[in-house]
Amino acid sequence: MLDCQATQLLSGSRVTRMTREQSLNLLKLSRKEKGMATKLYVGNLSFDTMEGDIMELFKSAGNVVSCNLITDKFTNKSRGFAFVEMGSDAEAQKAIADLNGKELDGRVLTVNEARPREERPRRDFGGGGPRGGDRGGKRGGFGRGRE
Repeated sequence: MLDCQATQLLSGSRVTRMTREQSLNLLKLSRKEKGMATKLYVGNLSFDTMEGDIMELFKSAGNVVSCNLITDKFTNKSRGFAFVEMGSDAEAQKAIADLNGKELDGRVLTVNEARPREERPRRDFGGGGPRGGDRGGKRGGFGRGRE
């Protein structure tokens, strides 16, 4: 029943605009009704912390469904945060209570419920315009600037 209501609300057929807080509350209600695992944001991680370290720490709060350490796509180094999915809402709340503010690898952790990813406008990197060619000036090069 809630899924149908959520779909109607999100599609805008009943409500034209929903605040961010309302959408988060709706998401929480939907998770509780389905008994879904809850995803947590874990921030202020040391760049040396590995996924296994995080999973080991969160096992003290309950069943860890998944752990995703976010890395830079170019350097493949940690970006200092991760997402941990717990087996139940109660385990997620226990993890937040027990581990928020706890130290791991010399850093004080931030642990809270992950928010849904916000839609961001696609970035236009400019581009266009002439490519290559003479950029002006007498810089040399083969057959140029020798007067």
